[in-house]
Amino acid sequence: MKKLTLLLLILILLFTGCTAPKKPSKNETESASSSVTQNTNVTPKEDGVYTVENSTDTTTFAIFSDAHIGEEMRHVRTLKNVSAWVNTQENINYVLFLGDNIHYGYAANKTLTQSQLDLFNKYAPTLKKPYFVLRGNHDPDVMEFEDKMLIECGSTNVICFFADYFMTDPNDALQNTGKVSPAMLKWIEEALKKSSGKRVVFACHYAIADKDGTNFTSPILPKTDENDFGREKLLKLAEQYDVELYFNGHEHNKNCPSATVGNITNFNIGKFTHVFAVVSLSADGAVIEIHDSDSPETVIKTTEYKFK
Repeated sequence: MKKLTLLLLILILLFTGCTAPKKPSKNETESASSSVTQNTNVTPKEDGVYTVENSTDTTTFAIFSDAHIGEEMRHVRTLKNVSAWVNTQENINYVLFLGDNIHYGYAANKTLTQSQLDLFNKYAPTLKKPYFVLRGNHDPDVMEFEDKMLIECGSTNVICFFADYFMTDPNDALQNTGKVSPAMLKWIEEALKKSSGKRVVFACHYAIADKDGTNFTSPILPKTDENDFGREKLLKLAEQYDVELYFNGHEHNKNCPSATVGNITNFNIGKFTHVFAVVSLSADGAVIEIHDSDSPETVIKTTEYKFK
């Protein structure tokens, strides 16, 4: 009798251990969205257009650029710590990730890419603010990140776009060079038309300032022979629609330099593991604060810009 009971228990354990696990629901398997559209103060609209509620005349947003999640684990700690500080700042309306969000997004090893994306999708949502994620040159395989976004907030719109790239070596993102496609230029002009009556600024992973070898080493390319890489057309659109400010990442420059080209003043936001920016925009101008990522409450540099 004891042998029979033991045999029955073994059979039950074998049967329950071999049954197929419950299939995860769609929500359990989806990667995190590039923006917190479930947040009650964000309204998603057509073709990458989002509206963030703002009850004041000043729009304030934080810029995290070049987080390179997956390069080192300390980058994850930085994301958690800075996000915790941002969550305490009532004046910050939203956060903009300005590209190179993960480190090996271009890698042939999809498992490596996915593991970094999983880390990003685990810790970025610790932000209690709406956040928006633009692609950079390290992110081309990661389609969750946006190529283009129009973020509406109060009286200010931010037009974000990804500068396409040439890739001389499919495994070396550092060889990529910024260019803006005709299709992207067309979308940018449509976004400018939709922004009529509002103050507009540009944001892109690549700079638009002149290449100088120190502060702006890899900007969107200027026109070469018959090839137009979009830089001149962007500058013309900026003049036509009164766009004066442009924010970029990519350079990893701790000094966060600025430069003026045409109608635009270009502010370079350094690597997130060192610094991040808090930008406040009003009808009169902008205040750009560069914060220390190790001590988020510490402001390293403040620049005031008056609109023309």
